[in-house]
Amino acid sequence: MTVVIIGLALVSWILDRSLRLSRWILNGYGNHCTLTPLPGNATKITMRHSIKASPGSHVFLWIPSIRLVQTHPFTLVSNDPAEFIVHARDGFTKALFTAAVKSPGKALRAAIDGPYGHMPNIATTDKLVLIAGGSGVTFAMSLALHWTKQARSYSPQPSTVEFVWAVRSRAYLRWFEAELTELEAHPAVNVCIYVTGTSSTDKHDTAKPVHLRTMLPAHVAGRYQETLEMNERVENMFNPSLSVDEVNGLPSPCHYGRPDAGVVLDRAVVGMSRTDRLLVAVSGPAGMLTDARVATGKLMRTNMPTIQLHLEEFGW
Repeated sequence: MTVVIIGLALVSWILDRSLRLSRWILNGYGNHCTLTPLPGNATKITMRHSIKASPGSHVFLWIPSIRLVQTHPFTLVSNDPAEFIVHARDGFTKALFTAAVKSPGKALRAAIDGPYGHMPNIATTDKLVLIAGGSGVTFAMSLALHWTKQARSYSPQPSTVEFVWAVRSRAYLRWFEAELTELEAHPAVNVCIYVTGTSSTDKHDTAKPVHLRTMLPAHVAGRYQETLEMNERVENMFNPSLSVDEVNGLPSPCHYGRPDAGVVLDRAVVGMSRTDRLLVAVSGPAGMLTDARVATGKLMRTNMPTIQLHLEEFGW
């Protein structure tokens, strides 16, 4: 009996893997991606093909020349064509950034599997509050861009949007130059940027902790130096004579420091009635999600609008 159970389990596993492999081969047929390095150790991945997906969905990405037997989940920024912004950390994401710096725009064989995830319905809300931290902005930006696209079809304006993004450096704003400009231009969207890695007296992010190399072991210092050199190479791809705030009308930071979810939500509910619907979507590190959960709970009381909270956890 035990042998039969083990045999059935093995057959089931083989069938599952065969179906997965077939799906990857089918999705990858005639498809490829290009990699573009961005400031702040980020990579823009643009697929040749589009995908049908709800805003904020994620897919599993396979790029065999980067990692032959690995697939990784990433949130779609757009689906036509499929596009992602990936912040480099270790392993696969770091290898992506390294490949993008060495050969920007080179076509690489790639495939995606998905989409996955349950997305909130932004069409039925009277106000949308989007709070994002670091690379979590891919989720928030996808929802915001979808909202602006829908809003063009409605008159009068169906709702308003509060878009809050916390970044470690203003260099991160280059990830979405055109998109931030589009949001800024919309009269019903309020964009607020928080810079957490610098103070108001150091607005140009010029300090580089080069002295840290002397405090590191030789093998670690070598990787650190390599990262600095890659960052400098990426920065040189952009116009160094312009500040971040001057490029394509990017919004100036509203604040330095971390956003207070309670303050953001208190401001958002001003003027709303108990029959209104407020959707709060938060994407970022665990601490940001916890703060938003607590702040939303405090608002759920008498004479407050109906509040829906959606959380997506991302690392910085």
